Amino acid sequence: MSVRNWTLSLIIGLLLIIWLMAPRYDTDIVMLGQTFLPMSTDNVLGTDHLGRDVYSLIIAGGVRTLQVVFYQFYGFPSYGWIYWTYSRVF
Repeated sequence: MSVRNWTLSLIIGLLLIIWLMAPRYDTDIVMLGQTFLPMSTDNVLGTDHLGRDVYSLIIAGGVRTLQVVFYQFYGFPSYGWIYWTYSRVF
């Protein structure tokens, strides 16, 4: 298995694991009555100043980060690949 295939498999595996641990609450809903709640069974890492579940925010941010990494390396040709090719040729 080549390095590229191994890396792609790893990224897909991480996306699958994160999808299984999907956020429990919508990260766009603001609940001002539930601000700064401590950790509990409903809010694993508590809530922030807008009443949003911190665990859900972390998972949503991680998914978005992995999407950007995936698109950068495998989805779209980017300036980085063009620069790398140009610098090796000339």
